[in-house]
Amino acid sequence: RTDNLTMTNTTTTSSSSMINWTKAEDEILKEAVHERIAAGEDPSKAGLFEGIAKRYFAGTGRTALSCRMRWKWALDVGLVHGKWQTHEDNLIAKMAHEGFRWHHIAAKLPGRSGMMVRYRCFQFGDLSPEERDDR
Repeated sequence: RTDNLTMTNTTTTSSSSMINWTKAEDEILKEAVHERIAAGEDPSKAGLFEGIAKRYFAGTGRTALSCRMRWKWALDVGLVHGKWQTHEDNLIAKMAHEGFRWHHIAAKLPGRSGMMVRYRCFQFGDLSPEERDDR
């Protein structure tokens, strides 16, 4: 097991087969997102990736969802992909127990997305802080 939360280098296509993202595709996606950001679009909005998938990845099996997931899990330079800190785990556990949504918890953790928080919460489930440290 690893604490590094980068997405695996695969995504699902419309034919349900798994294909790797290439370095060239990663570069195209990064450039396209940065162009859209420079034009004033918000990368947290799903619509941004619909346009990117249609324009740059038509016919490749890359959907808006796969582009968005690749960006949010692997390519966004604003995300922290390293080991989770104890204070992050404690905050996630506390806020999740109180019923907060993933994106509200992530807002309290700079560099972590709602998807990352959700995944981390499911990793440690109902474990105590001591047990979490061992994971």
